[in-house]
Amino acid sequence: MDARMINTSFQHGTTTEAGREKIAAEMRTLIQDHIHEAGFARKILPPKAPDQLQVSTSGHDTLHCVLELPADVHAASINFRGDTDAVIVRGPKVAVGFWTIQTEKQQVFEQELLAYSNPIITMVEEKIPKALQEIEDRTFVVYAELAVQAVQLEMNGGVATALNAATIAAGAVVEDAAIKGELARIAFPTASSVPLTMQRPDIVRMKKLFTLDKQLRGETLLITEFDYSDTVQWTIEDLGNELTGETLRTGLKTETFFNSRLVQTLKTRILRPGNVYAFAPPEAMGVFYSLNDTKFFIDKRGNRIEFWAWEDIGMCIANIRAVAKLELYPCDANPATDADALLANIVSAAEENLGVLNNRADTNVYVRFVRQF
Repeated sequence: MDARMINTSFQHGTTTEAGREKIAAEMRTLIQDHIHEAGFARKILPPKAPDQLQVSTSGHDTLHCVLELPADVHAASINFRGDTDAVIVRGPKVAVGFWTIQTEKQQVFEQELLAYSNPIITMVEEKIPKALQEIEDRTFVVYAELAVQAVQLEMNGGVATALNAATIAAGAVVEDAAIKGELARIAFPTASSVPLTMQRPDIVRMKKLFTLDKQLRGETLLITEFDYSDTVQWTIEDLGNELTGETLRTGLKTETFFNSRLVQTLKTRILRPGNVYAFAPPEAMGVFYSLNDTKFFIDKRGNRIEFWAWEDIGMCIANIRAVAKLELYPCDANPATDADALLANIVSAAEENLGVLNNRADTNVYVRFVRQF
């Protein structure tokens, strides 16, 4: 069907309450389908419905779900006449708060809608799910970084300690949840946020962080396609003869990487190049609650059509030791120290700065013609 006919049908459907309800129902289905297809946070920590909701009584009215954590059980060796200590079982609990992610209110005038050559449904199918997913993914990365820094603080004696090439050379920092790459830890100058080439031992060392005193396993790796492209530079010693040739032709295509599930992303304003995360299985890490299906609202006032979408979610990394991080740049990434004053280059951009604008023809920035001889 022609795009203008689709837009005309869309415009006619907004003239009645029943028509708006029908459109809203159809748009909700489209948005939900597209959200389930993308967004790396949902691939690492699959969303589920909350079990029991409560309203907080701690000075605010935030809706939250109580997450009950399993109690620890210990055993001991005893003789035939011995006995173990009696302990009271206390299952720890965590309150997971909910919040709303909402798109901007999209407005279009019905006269302009009739002239659009692209169907308005395309915006709903592609733009709105992408906007919601970006906030989900950014929140997930921020939480992952908080978990890493909490462990680093604990393992460095409760003192916020910079992690950069200088403190590593001086032996002044413990790398327990975050480690520097092989090239980053010996780089000069040390105050640089430029990611260096990822080496094969870097991934091995990061995954070992889970097995060292934590009894966990790194199940999933999150990496930008920018950093993953470094694998093309790996040699026959890293990949073997057959795989090296294939990598040169098509790149290293695999769903598993170092026996972990591989999740790649192009969202470099959320996951900045130089940051690689590893995660334990979801059941050992935390929860991602989806309070309800994504909502879509549409209204028509006079000749103006207005619509937007929103969702209510809750997210929690209950086990801070379930996250490990590899840093491929030499500078410090600890927000509490920011020893090299380069933190803004390596953390997620602010929510209002997540969008990427490549096509700027509407601002009269484009190549007007090409002359061939």
